[in-house]
Amino acid sequence: MTALQDSFGPRAPSWLTSFDQAPLDALDRLLMQRAVLDRPNGAGAVELLRDWLVVLRNDEDFGTRVDAALSAWIASHWRHTPTRKAEAKRREQ
Repeated sequence: MTALQDSFGPRAPSWLTSFDQAPLDALDRLLMQRAVLDRPNGAGAVELLRDWLVVLRNDEDFGTRVDAALSAWIASHWRHTPTRKAEAKRREQ
């Protein structure tokens, strides 16, 4: 039995199941507010992620995978910011 099943039983939130299968894609959908949440409760992405980290605190792998996915997401999105594009253009000149 996984920590996800230990914590939620057979009714694990679909986003967490998606995160198990494709962490970066699931995190992107959550942060960009495109994730399908089983029970929308008005909480924002940060609050939901924080709550799941607390609930799954005994699953060290989950925290490590969230950290890795967040790092990759930030690197991917910051690379495309207007400031970074302007810096890249200046270097080319």
